[in-house]
Amino acid sequence: MKEKSVAVLVGLQFGDEGKGRVVHSLTKLRNFDNVVRFQGGANAGHTIVVDGKKTVLHLIPSGILLPEKTCIIGNGVVANPKKLVEEIEGLKQAGISIGPEQLKISNLLNVTVPVHIYKDGQKEADLGSKKIGTTKRGIGPTYEDKVGRNGIRLGDLLGSVDELTRKLNWLSKNTPHAEYVESEIAELVNYGKILKPFVCDTAYYISKEIRGGKSVLFEGAQGFLLDNDHGTFPFVTSSITTAGGACVGAGIGPTDIDLVIGVFKAYTTRVGEGPFITELFDKNGENLREKGCEKGATTGRDRRCGWLDLMALKQAIRINGVKELVLTKLDVLSGFPKIEVCDGYKYKNSIFTAKSDYPLSELDITKIKPLYTQFEGWDVDLKDIRSFDKLPREAKRFINFIEERLGVPIKMITLGAEEGDYLLK
Repeated sequence: MKEKSVAVLVGLQFGDEGKGRVVHSLTKLRNFDNVVRFQGGANAGHTIVVDGKKTVLHLIPSGILLPEKTCIIGNGVVANPKKLVEEIEGLKQAGISIGPEQLKISNLLNVTVPVHIYKDGQKEADLGSKKIGTTKRGIGPTYEDKVGRNGIRLGDLLGSVDELTRKLNWLSKNTPHAEYVESEIAELVNYGKILKPFVCDTAYYISKEIRGGKSVLFEGAQGFLLDNDHGTFPFVTSSITTAGGACVGAGIGPTDIDLVIGVFKAYTTRVGEGPFITELFDKNGENLREKGCEKGATTGRDRRCGWLDLMALKQAIRINGVKELVLTKLDVLSGFPKIEVCDGYKYKNSIFTAKSDYPLSELDITKIKPLYTQFEGWDVDLKDIRSFDKLPREAKRFINFIEERLGVPIKMITLGAEEGDYLLK
């Protein structure tokens, strides 16, 4: 990658791939000047561990722990202003520099208001056994109002109170929140005053940075398999999680992007409902959950666990145009006598393999059976290894197999929770 570049980092699974710590490490390693969140909301939970201290970010980009970098929340994000203010204040209390030079927020992003949270919970309750398994933070209803042209933008909190009141009255109509509009308006206006120093035309700022030769790393939230179009619909998120979403969610042109980096875990996890082809219901699944500390950073829910699915990864790589890969949590697999990798699907009377492409969207995902290749495991602590050559032979075979099947180089491998626990390949 050239010294000054524009890169998009996306998760290739169901989210929770370790994007936050990877963004933090890559920002330092490749000296990115700016880090941009371009979609999702406070349903994200990006975890970074520095010197044993854990920081969980929900809205603010994962470069914020590096004070010399500029972090940007783009127009494609939806933000609860209360949670955003709380996150800013929490970081300040932790001694992290966070002023208008470190953080810029789009005036065009849509804000989550209390009625959105109410509608999110109500919809999940109404769906019953068919619920999506959302975080119930109002993300979906906020995007619905945005697309329906009824949303409230962050810039609205800084403008006419009468117009803001009209919009909130409309959103709250026929809900229990209708009688609380006056008090909610006062809160929103107050949050607007607090956030005003950070608010600007971020698309213009990013464009100026790129034209000035500065480098930018776009940070995706959630994962490809939760994309509203290409994921396991309807069990998906409400935003565009693909690399192309950076153009829409940050206001850049496709030709500005130099590189797409894909992040995936050495196994697969999922939070919430929906199909999961390689899900494990045995001791292996329990061990992955325990060893990998697989609890949602946002919800605290146990993550569903399964073996790595190369078939799904190939589709994610193709649609996102991934040219580099980051493999995370390889260390979690240490101690497993046998490790399996899904590199084929059986569907009715047909066999699909990772050696070739296939039209996955034409298949009924609930009728797919995984086909596995088995690998010998290793029982070595990988945490302090910093060279690919020093990895156990079995681990290298596992990695080389994945790389060969996917046809894309793995450039970084994480081996622990701390920011420096990785090796470059």
